[in-house]
Amino acid sequence: MLFDPGTGTLKSVSVEAAFVEAAQLLELAEEAAPIATDVNFTDVSHDNTAKTFDIAASIPVDVTISPSGQPTFSATAYVSPAFTTGGDINATSLPSAVLELAHLLQDAERASETNPNNINIQYDTDAGTASITASIPCVRSVEASGKVLTTVTPYLA
Repeated sequence: MLFDPGTGTLKSVSVEAAFVEAAQLLELAEEAAPIATDVNFTDVSHDNTAKTFDIAASIPVDVTISPSGQPTFSATAYVSPAFTTGGDINATSLPSAVLELAHLLQDAERASETNPNNINIQYDTDAGTASITASIPCVRSVEASGKVLTTVTPYLA
C-alpha cells in the first residue's frame, strides 16, 4: 500500500515499509536512551528462514475519555530523538508513529481481499500499554558493493 512520507523523518513509500522503518528507529532510540531511563519496549528482528521482519512492541500509552465518552489511546513519547512528521501520518513522536502506522497497516489488512493477518494490536488499560506483534514479509539481496540488504516486501494493494 503506497505511503507518502512527506518531508519528515520516515523515507519509506509503502505503509508496510514505513511501519518497519519506524519500529527500527524506535528500537535504536531505546538503545541510545540514557541507562537511567531503562527503556526496552521494542524488538525488531529478521527471520531469514521465514523471510520476515518480526516486531514485538509494548508501547506505553495514556488512556483518556473524550468529552463524548470515547476512550482515547495516545502513545507516550518516552524517547526523545528528533522526529518530524509529514505526508500520510500525524504522529509527533516515534512511539506515536509506530502506533499510528500499526493501525494504518491493520486497517489495510482488514480491507484487503486476501485478508492477511500480519499485524496485531492489543491494548491493556491496566498496564497502560499497546502491544503490537507483526511479521512483515521481506527479501534479502546483496548490492554490487557487497552490502547485504533486507527490504520489506509490500503485500497490500
